[in-house]
This record gives sequence, structure tokens and C-alpha cells, in this order.
Amino acid sequence: MKEKLASRLTGFSESAWSVGCIAIKAGFRGKGYPKCIINAVIELARNSGAERIEAYPTRHWDESRSYRGSYGLYKSLGFEVKSTESEKETEKATEILLMVRNLRD
Repeated sequence: MKEKLASRLTGFSESAWSVGCIAIKAGFRGKGYPKCIINAVIELARNSGAERIEAYPTRHWDESRSYRGSYGLYKSLGFEVKSTESEKETEKATEILLMVRNLRD
């Protein structure tokens, strides 16, 4: 049985926060709300003492996984790809990424 990328992380850490999904109601999409939400999470995490934030977006657009956010969104907010996993449940393979943004200098 294939494990998901998130289950391969190296243990629990109170200093790491995770963005699992972002849901935006249809009429509010395309207005930049995900970027605002993630920026607020970054600020809250930093003020709470977190050392990093992890996210699990997809690199290729897949409507059924769009709630994870996109590679471009997280890249634009300073997240870096640390590892990838390919899923081929449809005709087009989708890469699920582990992206991390460090919050400490």
C-alpha cells in the first residue's frame, strides 16, 4: 500500500506548523484570499514560536486536489520544495510536494 507524503515526515515537532488545506467558496475564488490566509498563518506561527511551516500542495493542477493549494502559491510566499511524491490515479500524474518555509533567521 502506498503511503502519502505527509505520513513520511520525521516525527512530530511542536516547532513545526502545517497547512493541510485551504477551502475558498466558489464566488470568492480568484481574489487572492489564499495568499492572505497563508500570510496570516505565517505571522501567527512566527508569533507563537514556530520554527517552520510545512505545506503539501500539488505541482500539476488537479481539481480534486486543489484544496491543497498550488506550487506557485507557496513558492511565491517563500516556501521551498523539500521532497516530492508522484501519484498516478488519473491519466495525468500529479506530484504532491512537501514544501517548507523556515521562520527563523
